[in-house]
Amino acid sequence: MPFASDEDPAVNRVWPIHGVAVGPHLYLFYHRISLLKGVDVFTNFQLDGMGIARANVADLKFTRLTAPDGTLLFWKTQEPTFGVFVTAADDYLYIWGSLLTGMHLARTRPATIENLASYEYLVEAPTVDQPDLMPRWSTKFQPTAKLFDSVPNEMSASFNSHLQKYVAFHSLQRENKIVMRTAPRLTGPWTAPQLVYRPAQTTDSDLIYAAKEHPELARDNGRVLYVTFVNSATYVPQFIEVTLK
Repeated sequence: MPFASDEDPAVNRVWPIHGVAVGPHLYLFYHRISLLKGVDVFTNFQLDGMGIARANVADLKFTRLTAPDGTLLFWKTQEPTFGVFVTAADDYLYIWGSLLTGMHLARTRPATIENLASYEYLVEAPTVDQPDLMPRWSTKFQPTAKLFDSVPNEMSASFNSHLQKYVAFHSLQRENKIVMRTAPRLTGPWTAPQLVYRPAQTTDSDLIYAAKEHPELARDNGRVLYVTFVNSATYVPQFIEVTLK
């Protein structure tokens, strides 16, 4: 994914997070970040916002799309990081985003993925205390429908045929734990996190992050799942196999 002419690779980073294929195109949602001088990137950095890039599936040469305000950032620093995971369901693309570790949901039709004005945001959702509350969507984002929390950024959410529920995987804050949650619908209510795996640390400073399932790899009708995560000590993806009861 190319840098813009005003970006300096020594200061700015472009981090693709997740994406989706729509017809002949592949869309990637990405973080644009700025490094903080004298601060390790695993400790902190400045999140400038989220962008969308497009490529033809045939050649994977990406172009970063321009947002309505003329910048490359469709969502800015103070908005959720929409695009950390994309779930296709019910003729919609559901776009997950985190804000202060709380997970929020947007949606758009596949044909309008490039049009920011087409996105709707979940502003009211069922909870454990009010499971029959009907989901409500708005063209304006409001932080009123946090589906769950304790997600450092990346995650996954997909329908699991074995459980007949939606399943989410994520790292739990900075606790070096990988957890899962379930819900009858994407809009919830989501359960509390259940510990799935605790990776071994090589040092006390290791950070376990970026845990997510890859549902396209699932076996046995969704009973056997595959999850990746990253340990900051090695900075390479690691696989685990998860077998559900």
